[in-house]
Amino acid sequence: MCGKRLKHFLSLSIILFASIALLSASPSVQSVDTSSPLDELLVILSDYEMITMSLSDRLQDSELGLNQLQTSTNRISTSLSNLEQNYSKLNNILITSDGELSKMEVMLKASNKQIDNLEIGYANMETKLKLSKIFGTVNIVISVSIGVALFIVLTKQKG
Repeated sequence: MCGKRLKHFLSLSIILFASIALLSASPSVQSVDTSSPLDELLVILSDYEMITMSLSDRLQDSELGLNQLQTSTNRISTSLSNLEQNYSKLNNILITSDGELSKMEVMLKASNKQIDNLEIGYANMETKLKLSKIFGTVNIVISVSIGVALFIVLTKQKG
């Protein structure tokens, strides 16, 4: 705080010295009919007061601008923090989803293998059913043939 005041005082002193040098060299001050050094000093002090007031106004404007800049910086910092949190969450979700995707791929392969096994089992069962149907038909034909042959043989013996 003390360093800030010292800087401010040095700045004002330099500006005062430069103002005095400029005023003493300017034609308007030289053409002023001053009757005494006191009048010259009053003119210099009046100019110094105007410069000081102008600098004070500029300082206030600069401080206002700095406050607005700090507010904007705080908002940007908050937004950046929120973006970093969102990125972190999305990255975690992506990592979790990648793990889940790997599990799903394993389950899909297992399911496809089960489906293939079921299709093979169904095809085998269909083949067995066709064979059973053929054997059943052949058995019936043989049984009917044997029955008819026995009937014929028995009826010839009786008759």
